Amino acid sequence: MYLSGSELKARAKAQLGNALFGRVWLYAVITVAVQAAVSNVISLVFKNVSYGGLLNSLIPGPFSVSVAYMFLNQCRDGQLMNLDDLLKGFREGFGENFLLGLLVSLFTALWSLLLVVPGVIK
Repeated sequence: MYLSGSELKARAKAQLGNALFGRVWLYAVITVAVQAAVSNVISLVFKNVSYGGLLNSLIPGPFSVSVAYMFLNQCRDGQLMNLDDLLKGFREGFGENFLLGLLVSLFTALWSLLLVVPGVIK
């Protein structure tokens, strides 16, 4: 079943409540602000401590899973977004979510070397 562009657009608008800049965008801005604030607070509090960077690396994986869960629930089921779901990645399966964030960071860094190394060699 293939949908045309206008049908997809109408379906997406219906899932968003026919408001493009409604609560979804507000929650997106709030989630980015919360992650940045937590990261900055950890950096400021543990500025002179060597494990501040380690604490900062614990955040992206579980937080990304929480944000994905929150937005997917809204898109799939039409449920209202709940800011309490921002902590779901920390409460449920923290180890797996941390490992996911760590692997994403690792592979991003390794694949970035494919851009840097040829530039340095040439």
